[in-house]
Amino acid sequence: VVPQGSVLGPFFFIIAVNDLPSNIAADSVICYADDTTLLNTHYAIITLLTSAQDDLDSAAVWFAAYKLLCNQEITQKILLCLSNNIENQSVKLLGIHIGSKLNWR
Repeated sequence: VVPQGSVLGPFFFIIAVNDLPSNIAADSVICYADDTTLLNTHYAIITLLTSAQDDLDSAAVWFAAYKLLCNQEITQKILLCLSNNIENQSVKLLGIHIGSKLNWR
């Protein structure tokens, strides 16, 4: 166990989280510092939502196995779609606000 705030804490976290992408079926798993982003693609929205939820469940199991917590209060999702029928959403990813129309600020 590495105490939070220790000098070696970030190093050991990076070593541990390096294993995460091989345990999740998402199209892409992007890890940067203590942020993890899962990307899923599919042409059928129902399949997309199901696979995204499966990946979130797999990530939660992985985090629990390493005694890490996923903060559900700051976990975000966004649906990017060619259709204009979806509501305009945005998420903050590494300090950049990304909109559902792939605009950012």
